[in-house]
Amino acid sequence: MIEPALGNARALRRFRAALAAAEAAPSEASVAVLRQASLLLKDRLGVAYAAAGRPYGDDSEGLYLWIREVVARRDRAVAAMQSEGSLSR
Repeated sequence: MIEPALGNARALRRFRAALAAAEAAPSEASVAVLRQASLLLKDRLGVAYAAAGRPYGDDSEGLYLWIREVVARRDRAVAAMQSEGSLSR
């Protein structure tokens, strides 16, 4: 469904690196980099949400509900794979 739109993890890696840098050494510069990285990530997520048909509406709340659903679905899939792996050992 949305995997191709989110397949490029560069924006997420950039956000995580900026977050770690801002947490390690808070400064105006590190927060500015974090803000820029978060906007890029939000833009990419918005494009993916639009491609999914905006199932929760056109506002930011709908976007965040959809993100939560996607993350929860992936978390369940990972947990299921891990549980299957532990059963086969």
